[in-house]
Amino acid sequence: MKLLPKSGVAGFIKELSKTREVVAPVSDGESYAVFKSVAPGETPIIDGSRFILSPRSWFMPGYEVLFETKDGEIVDKTPETKAYATIGLYLADAHALEVFDRVFLDGDKPDPYYNARRADNAIFALVPAKKRWSVFWGMTGNVCDWKKACDVVMYDLGSEFVMEPMTDRGAELTKSLADADDSKKAAADALLARYDEGEVDVKAIGERLMWDNPKWEEVSRKCVACGVCTYGCPSCSCFDMRDDLKCGGAERYRCLDSCQHADFTLMGSGYNPRPGRMPRTRQRLLHKFKYQPEQFGMIGCVGCGRCVELCPVGIDIRKIVGGKETK
Repeated sequence: MKLLPKSGVAGFIKELSKTREVVAPVSDGESYAVFKSVAPGETPIIDGSRFILSPRSWFMPGYEVLFETKDGEIVDKTPETKAYATIGLYLADAHALEVFDRVFLDGDKPDPYYNARRADNAIFALVPAKKRWSVFWGMTGNVCDWKKACDVVMYDLGSEFVMEPMTDRGAELTKSLADADDSKKAAADALLARYDEGEVDVKAIGERLMWDNPKWEEVSRKCVACGVCTYGCPSCSCFDMRDDLKCGGAERYRCLDSCQHADFTLMGSGYNPRPGRMPRTRQRLLHKFKYQPEQFGMIGCVGCGRCVELCPVGIDIRKIVGGKETK
């Protein structure tokens, strides 16, 4: 393990930026931070002091042109594949990228738009010094296993970060840092243990969230179908594709969508298999805790807690997963 004093973070990022485009959470000027390419002089927020929106907004932008037509010619808009370093996303967010990889990279036709930002991206994932009130990483998986999704794990010990390289690339990018002593390593292990809650029984969660459970109606009555839970989620991958006319041509773009919206499953015939809030609420939870484990072998939720904090009516997914609202 290596040691990075917080006073040296700016210098470390400056060094990283010589070979990679650095992406990190930066203040939006209000109360939260968003992931973006770090401009010279900008100070990333990687100490957990602000609410950080999901890095999904960078890996899968809310609006992205796929191609356009101009003067009768098709112009490909696939982004250039570059070397990136994403620093300051949570360890849970790094695991969420593994969920994204199953959706967008598995199979013989990987998504080139997502892959352009993912292929050569060194992931520096943070374990914050203070666990936010909404976080429940340990309820959704083995937190220690998530370290494999990272190039470097950063443990916030207050005045410094302990940096644990997990790959050869991570070791190369941190080789200039001083070695951490045994006491720092022990402190890092103790910090991660605060987020771990032992073995997760995926099958039991799936069995508890049964299709015909009468409590789905009770849970969904609180929901206002705003979709903020899905837009804030680091592992929700729903999108829509649309065509728009432009002066002299047209464009096809991809934009975020949400399974919580009434028109998400609306078909061209006018039929909608999930017209009400109850089946949409049920779909979101079953997709993450039952269908994705069956498809990918991993829970789709990573316990980041963003949906808990963002929900305007106080729906708490932890109570649902824990059985308090679905017994």
